[in-house]
Amino acid sequence: MRSRKTRDGFIWIAAVGGLFRYDGASISHLEIAGPSLAWSDAVTTLLPSANGDLLAGHLWGGLSIVHAGRARPLRAMEGRPFCLAESGNGIIWSVQYSIKGLSFTTLEKQVWSRETSEPITLYDYSGCATSNSGALVFLANGAFRIKSTNHAKSKVIASVSVDAQLVQGSDRRIWLWSANQLRQVFVRQSGRVTFESPADLPMKNMAALVIDRENGVWLVDNAGISKRFERRLDKMRGTWAWHLGMQTFIGRFAGDMGNPTLVDRENNVWFGVSDGLH
Repeated sequence: MRSRKTRDGFIWIAAVGGLFRYDGASISHLEIAGPSLAWSDAVTTLLPSANGDLLAGHLWGGLSIVHAGRARPLRAMEGRPFCLAESGNGIIWSVQYSIKGLSFTTLEKQVWSRETSEPITLYDYSGCATSNSGALVFLANGAFRIKSTNHAKSKVIASVSVDAQLVQGSDRRIWLWSANQLRQVFVRQSGRVTFESPADLPMKNMAALVIDRENGVWLVDNAGISKRFERRLDKMRGTWAWHLGMQTFIGRFAGDMGNPTLVDRENNVWFGVSDGLH
């Protein structure tokens, strides 16, 4: 189950039973109007777009769109949705996985591109992100890859650990984290990718990274929960880049850490733990 929030304040939940909306008081199931283009009503991937719409990827193929509170089929696709992402210049990427590998298509100015495919075997979903110039970055089989709209194939940039995850905040910053490492990813206009690690960050079996509504970075490891605040804005190599500042210890869980749940309207971060919700 995944949850995302749109700019109108609603929290959307992707579940086996379909698409659900939470308005702060109750949860309602949203019916998709018209003939379904999906093989399954189950929703696995959500993307709140910059224009306020919500895109939903269905299990084993198909996209729906929610506009002005109504859901309708958007596009039929073969394969299970791997990721949906929107770049800083408005390009929406849709990536599907099937027995043939990964297939890519983009939506730009209401026009879908021709689908391209790569024989990449996918073992697990590890997240994806986009650059301001429109490139897509994703993790597959222990490799950090980048794909641009004008190249048919993706390019391997670096090897990563099998437990690595990608997370992107609303400020467009991209974070690559694993159990014992946290790095910020910079994707240049030229397509060059660099990684920077905070030197003062001791990692001890990191279990989760959550970005709140103010783009604060929450870290959960064996020591408990910490939140890192921004300290300064530096100009590096001709681009403006945020640098991590101090880290503040928040608290400790008594139970085992589960998946982070959501960030609410008051910017509270809720975590699922074996002994309950915190």
